[in-house]
Amino acid sequence: MATVPLTRITIYLHHREKDEFLKGLQEIGVFHISNLRNHPLVEEYPDLVPQEDFTDAELEENLNRIQQAIEILEPYDPNKNPLSGFIDMKVVLSPSEYASYLEGFSMEDAERVVEIHSEIKETISDIEAIKTQREKLIPWRDLKLPLSETGSFERITSTLAIFKGVSVETLESALKDIPVDYEIVFASGTEIGVHMVYLNEDSKEVLAALSDFEYEIPELGEFKDTPLEELNKLEEREERLNGRVEILKEELVKNGSIRTNLLIAYDYYNSELMKKKAPNSFLSTNSVFIIEGYVEKEHEEKIRRFLKGFSGIDFEFTPASRKENPPVKLKNVRWGRPFEVITELYGLPRYFEVDPSSFLAPFFVILFAFCLTDAGYGIILALLGLYFLKKIPGGEKFLWILIASGIFTIFTGAITGGWFGDIDSLIPALHGFRHKFMLFDPFEKPIVFFGIALALGILQIFYGWVIGAIYKIRDKEYLDFLGNEFAWLFFWIYLFFLVFMMMKGHKSIGLLGLPLIIPVVLIILFGWRGSTLTKSILKGLYKLYSDFFGFIGDVLSYSRVMALGMVTAGIAMSVNIVINLIRPIPYLGPVLGVFIFIFGHFFSTAINVLGAFVHTLRLQYVEFFTKFYEGGGEPFVPFKRSERFVIMKQKEKEV
Repeated sequence: MATVPLTRITIYLHHREKDEFLKGLQEIGVFHISNLRNHPLVEEYPDLVPQEDFTDAELEENLNRIQQAIEILEPYDPNKNPLSGFIDMKVVLSPSEYASYLEGFSMEDAERVVEIHSEIKETISDIEAIKTQREKLIPWRDLKLPLSETGSFERITSTLAIFKGVSVETLESALKDIPVDYEIVFASGTEIGVHMVYLNEDSKEVLAALSDFEYEIPELGEFKDTPLEELNKLEEREERLNGRVEILKEELVKNGSIRTNLLIAYDYYNSELMKKKAPNSFLSTNSVFIIEGYVEKEHEEKIRRFLKGFSGIDFEFTPASRKENPPVKLKNVRWGRPFEVITELYGLPRYFEVDPSSFLAPFFVILFAFCLTDAGYGIILALLGLYFLKKIPGGEKFLWILIASGIFTIFTGAITGGWFGDIDSLIPALHGFRHKFMLFDPFEKPIVFFGIALALGILQIFYGWVIGAIYKIRDKEYLDFLGNEFAWLFFWIYLFFLVFMMMKGHKSIGLLGLPLIIPVVLIILFGWRGSTLTKSILKGLYKLYSDFFGFIGDVLSYSRVMALGMVTAGIAMSVNIVINLIRPIPYLGPVLGVFIFIFGHFFSTAINVLGAFVHTLRLQYVEFFTKFYEGGGEPFVPFKRSERFVIMKQKEKEV
């Protein structure tokens, strides 16, 4: 519900201690380094920015080569997780395993993998060139003349030509009338291949006669023997090259097991490069680096002890303030932590801004559950989440969201009668069980489902306004609170009260409606303040209009919950209808029925879970967050060892 309290630290470090300082800073891994290149001090003292960037060309080159080798060996890695094609998987290792793999790494291995891949690409390119050459030669395979004997010689010209859009008869008739010997080698479709020989002294006459036709001279100067002999040579060369590709691929297969070593090596070299590049965020005098960053308040003593270990250093601790726009690390109660993923996808809150993760948690799982509304699908989702919990390092938060949503879906499915659709149509014995917990049938009473969806929407929007109100009061934004959250809560709650009274038959609604003037006036006066009273009132009137219909539109957006819930039920029932249609088929029917049940409902689960997740996410971002949340915070990223591919095994952490 809040962000982690941070402390700003300004450090003045002598140049000679830079390497030892950065090494230790990365090992403790609790300090977020701020980039001072855009600090206001730079405008006044531009010389504080180092003239050259800190980097290491050799490290970058090695890192690039390792990355290439990792990507090349991915299809050949025997330890590859089947889920890595869908999820960014990380390798989890103990410190001793990490050190062992790192010792087994050799840069020569990475270089050899890259070389093999390059040779494969070059060889495949040669094979493609052979195919192109073959395509040029195949039409001329019946020509008995060596291709070295074509061309322009001292007295004669021997040439090949491909004529287009002309019949053999027409072409032969034309060729007989000019001083040329010819042989029609092939006639295929609209093309005719001809070998012609004529005296050089007759070339003008021959070329003038041929100008009436569309033709081209094939480029076969690279070949010497007959086309058939050249084709045989190309085939032999292609076989050799294909064999070479297979040998090279086998070598990649043998090297597939070193991919884990490469992953560890990548993170190691990346960590080293991070230390080299870290001073690019510092300011510097001739002898001192100026470093600024943030640390969690609970780690203050840890980093203070570390800093005191250096002689050429001075430092200052000050509480982070809102004006600095510090980085943000989320902190929530245990059950709200998984939903930090939802907030991070949208954008982190700014420092001192409310963290919506725990606030959205109950609404997310309930709305998701009503979007899915099938207890059977909820069971599948929860079990899959539990199964993958230990198999996807770093994915625990997202999986806990799916588990919680699956559990709630079991309840919403039970009250709407959704157990793999209408499971009792397949197994009549389950009729009593299905109806035991069912409170209403969405297809018989869709208005009930519609009412639940809208009620959840109204409740969540009101909840968002209440959150916004609390934080505006905290920040002493009293007029803004009165003209927005307070006024609209008053307006809609009282309006719903009036509607309720009308439904109960109350007759003095006119007098009861007078208090609605209060929120209307507040909205007009304080809803959107301008530079003058007139502008404020005009903007307030516009806000009254836009927010009134905006609320109605937001509430109606929750009708998608009902729509998705009924779609899920419809697809599940369709699967069961198909099973009932094929079940009477002797012998094959029951087998096909089981197959369709398993795969049909699994597919239905997958597609409907995706739809429920996406649309529930949209409701949080568009309808809920807009009532109190802005976002735009910078993530708190401590300077520590790279963990792009590898996570060092630690004690079990809470989600």
